[in-house]
Amino acid sequence: MSRSYEIKERPANLGGGWVLAMFEDGEEMGRGYYPLFRQDRPLGVDEVEPVTKALFAEAQADGESWVSLSTD
Repeated sequence: MSRSYEIKERPANLGGGWVLAMFEDGEEMGRGYYPLFRQDRPLGVDEVEPVTKALFAEAQADGESWVSLSTD
């Protein structure tokens, strides 16, 4: 069995951030959502990039964890 994952950007109207799709033998087995957090104030221009990069890194780490799980 082979495992893989895909990370796509979430539309802004759904909260932005990322969606992680996890696959086993080409079939989607689950999803993870990594939205931009709702805050008391909008993110400043200088805050958006670090926050989105951190969310992407979290989604990527979860995807790599999925791939590394034993399928035996």
